[in-house]
This record gives sequence, C-alpha cells and structure tokens, in this order.
Amino acid sequence: PDSNSNVMMQWTCVRCTVKNCALLSYCEVCGSKKECDEVERTLEEKKFIEDEKLLRESILEEKKRVRAVRLQKQGERELHIGKIRRQIEELQVELETVRTLLKSKHEISKLTGRPVILFLGNPGSGKSTLTNTLSKRLVCKSGLGSGGGLTKTMQLIELHTGDYKGWDICDTPGLADSLGNGPTSQEISKALSRNTRYKVIFVLTLEANRVRKEDADTIRKVLESVRANIPFGVIFNKVKRVKNPELLLQCLEENVKRKPCAHVIIGRSKDAEDADDVMLDGKYRDKVQQLVDAVPPVLIQRSQVGKVLSKDDLELMEREVDITSTMARLVEIAAGLAAQT
Repeated sequence: PDSNSNVMMQWTCVRCTVKNCALLSYCEVCGSKKECDEVERTLEEKKFIEDEKLLRESILEEKKRVRAVRLQKQGERELHIGKIRRQIEELQVELETVRTLLKSKHEISKLTGRPVILFLGNPGSGKSTLTNTLSKRLVCKSGLGSGGGLTKTMQLIELHTGDYKGWDICDTPGLADSLGNGPTSQEISKALSRNTRYKVIFVLTLEANRVRKEDADTIRKVLESVRANIPFGVIFNKVKRVKNPELLLQCLEENVKRKPCAHVIIGRSKDAEDADDVMLDGKYRDKVQQLVDAVPPVLIQRSQVGKVLSKDDLELMEREVDITSTMARLVEIAAGLAAQT
C-alpha cells in the first residue's frame, strides 16, 4: 500500500496518543487494546455531537431572544420618533403663531404730521398733567386708574397759540403699564413714526430719591428703538426734595448710558396730587416751558424707528428662541434614532 493508505490504516491510542498500525490489536507503547480505543472514541464522538446539538439550540434561542429584543426596541424607538415628530409639528404651529403675533404687534401706522413735543414715561409719572400745563387747557385726563395710568392710547393736542403754535403735544401711555404692555409699545412706535421734527421729553418720578429701574428701562428701550442719536430732556416730576441733583443725573446716565441735554425738577403739588384732570400753576409751567425750549428739535423718519420692546414682546421673542432650539434638538434626536434603526 502507498503512504496515504498507511496513514488511513493507522489508529491512535487514546491513552498515549501514539499512532499504531491497523493490524495491531494492542498499542506498541502502553499496551492498550484497540477495541477500548474505539469504544472510548465512539463515546467521545457521541458526547461531542450532543454538546454540539445543545450549543446550536442555545445559539438559536439566543438569536430568537436578540431578535425579539431588537423588535421591541425598534417598536419603542418608532413610537418615540413618532412622539418627537408630533411635538415638532405642534412646536411649528406655535412658532408660526408667535411670529405672526410679533409681526402684527409691531405694524406701525403710516402717519405724518406737524412737529411734535413728545412726552414719554411710565404710568402715573404725570405726563397728562404736564401736557395740560403746557397747552394751558384741560385736554387730557390725568390721574391713576385701576391697574395703571389713565392714558391707554396716543393723544395729539394741537397748539394754536404761543411760541409753539403749529406744533402738537403728544401724550403717550406708560410703557410699564401692566394692563397695556403690548398695545402701549405700538402706540409709542406710532408716536415716533410721523416723519416730522420732535422734541423728546421723558417724565420720571423718584423712589427714595433715586431713579427707578423701570423709568431707566423705558428711556433705554425708546432710545434704542430709534436708529439715530436723538437729544432728549428729562423732567423729574413730583419730587419732594433732592439734596444732590448732579448725583441724580449721574445715576440716570449710568443706567441709560446717555446724558440728557436738559433737565428740570418739578416739586410735589398737593392740589395736583389730590385731584384728577388738573394742570400745574404758573411757576411750574414756566419751568416746563424752559425745558421744552432747551431741547433741540430733531427730525425722526419712519424708516429710523424700530420696535419698542415691551415686556411681553421680550417674552414672545424668548419663547421663539426656546421653540426654535427645542425643535432643532428634537430633530437631531429623531435623526439619531432613525439612524440606529
């Protein structure tokens, strides 16, 4: 026989692993019987087959379990993606609503007219009383209503006599009025959008002989809404006593980042505080007149006027940013989950 057949005719001893000739019944080294080797080999093969069968069954069961878990996770992932997509759709609807509301809130009326002396300030600061005083007639309701000032819309009063004949005095609602924050900003934007000359005057009241934060915020918001460096005057109204007016102006300048070109301090008037629809007496009228004279007129064009941002304007803009960032985050999460699927 050739070498290949010799290999095929050999048998291996299980105990000492020595290859023996097929014609031998005993191992040449350890003397083990060939029959014993064959029996042990048969038992080993049977055990191997059984172990292999158990392993295949185990692998099959594991594949079934993994597939079930994968299907379950895929179903949960699809439900999560569906929920995120519904949230995105809802946020898109809300975003459109917010943007529409922001746009409608700041549509400025296309007005044009005579030069304007513009009084600006917060509710109860005395703008209407000063308007009556300067016009020398009771043309505006003054005093405090429930929840804020009486003035809710822009009021234009024509001056027919005096140095400012042909001018209008404009009385505006208070920007910090809790009942009219949104409409108020629109009214102030309208007042500034008449394509004419303005004398801009802010009316402030003090708190513990200090400039109130809401008054400084009002001045800053209005000045920031006009894309021009406009001069302005300040009336400190209803003041009991001020020890250091220069310190008061310094405090105002630090908060507003601008310095008024003129200012005047109007003391408390018991008669004006105790009554509605009043005007101040002659000495205060002269002070107001001197302040108006000291403020130079400035041409403000409609294209220079932006948005006067009120509290609810800022809240809507913040909500718009929140919705946009949330939508972007949800879209990113949905894309990641879809990629895993």
